[in-house]
Amino acid sequence: FNREQPQGRLHHAALSRILFLYAKLNPGIRYVQGMNELLAPIYFVFCQEAQSPAASACVSSESNGESTELLTSEETLCTHDDGIAGSVASEMELGSEAATAVCASEDLDAAEADAFFCFTNLMAEVRDHFCSKLDHTELGISSRIEKLEELLASKDLELAAMLRRLRVSPTFYGFRWITLLMTQEFDLPDVLRLWDTLLADESRFDFLIYFCASMVLEIRNDLMLSNDFAYCVKALQRYDNRVPMHQLLPRAISLYTEDRPALKRKLAELPRASDKWKLHVV
Repeated sequence: FNREQPQGRLHHAALSRILFLYAKLNPGIRYVQGMNELLAPIYFVFCQEAQSPAASACVSSESNGESTELLTSEETLCTHDDGIAGSVASEMELGSEAATAVCASEDLDAAEADAFFCFTNLMAEVRDHFCSKLDHTELGISSRIEKLEELLASKDLELAAMLRRLRVSPTFYGFRWITLLMTQEFDLPDVLRLWDTLLADESRFDFLIYFCASMVLEIRNDLMLSNDFAYCVKALQRYDNRVPMHQLLPRAISLYTEDRPALKRKLAELPRASDKWKLHVV
């Protein structure tokens, strides 16, 4: 999305149009800083699909007939004038490039439309976090942060007590974590992996609170050893892939299922991938 590059300017313009249209259609909330962070992963996924080999196949199919005609003309003209043949070859290349540009433009338009649809649906679930009037209600972001604080206390009372004593409020780090769905804490591939789990949560992002708690618990030892306000705030505000996603997710799932015995039993009944592989081999 680098605006210094021509393709980056196209993507930036598409993101701007989506956010502008969303603001116009939702005057009660309009645009709030951070919405672009939620839109970017969605748009990226659809752009990747548009640039896949399957999408690029339409270029060859659209330009195939035109290229054949130009090639026939080129073969005929080659017997008369090499200069004319060269111009026809150039025309063939330009025709192919034009077909590629048209197809790419159509793919990007489709990606933009799909991204707008999915972004609107996502915002329908999390828009209360961006509404300042709801901040201190049960639906607002403050309520979610309080749930995070309560969860930390229930899972590790000693750590929660130390953070409270140091006055390291969950608001200092949890506000951004929850509002932006971790888009600023991890690299994009890890964000997409996490979102795959979050969007599958039937309880509508309750799992996110457990994931936040797992992030704090995974660096518990560092926080306890430091016993320092500045260190704790910096460590939590600048997580910067401190713990890999493949380590955080199992911890979060474990915490989540501990409080949901029915779900834990259901997961235990599911066949493991290794068991399926053994059955297949036998």
